[in-house]
Amino acid sequence: MQRTPSSDDEPLDRLFKLLPAESTAAFLLLRGLFPVESTRDSIIVEMGILYGLTALIVVLTPFLLRRVWNVRDVKIIAFMTMTFIIWALNIDIERVVLASEYLIQDVWSGFEFVLNPLLLKGLLIVWAVTLVPLVIPKKTV
Repeated sequence: MQRTPSSDDEPLDRLFKLLPAESTAAFLLLRGLFPVESTRDSIIVEMGILYGLTALIVVLTPFLLRRVWNVRDVKIIAFMTMTFIIWALNIDIERVVLASEYLIQDVWSGFEFVLNPLLLKGLLIVWAVTLVPLVIPKKTV
């Protein structure tokens, strides 16, 4: 599949072409290094390491889009970086749910809605179906 979106592409095809495979592959590799554990201490430590490294991927994603894939539109770079974050949270929803049980009790009391799996899944659907056609025009690059 060619990475440059064309005017004939469907909105989701344009999204797949612009979401950097390098970022998603790096996240999946990191995710595989930390199996989901159910003990309180291990899940918090694993989440800290995994999402700390994921934050590094998020920081590097705009540079990857701009330098490697030659995406020049700042709005699209920002949108694709947010898309990666939403994708990563949805891919790792099981770990997010486990961690949220601990974090909400100790740290985030009152912010339960932020890590609600139904909200995260709904956000992904709205993001992919509604916002992609609006934000990523037919002629992107």
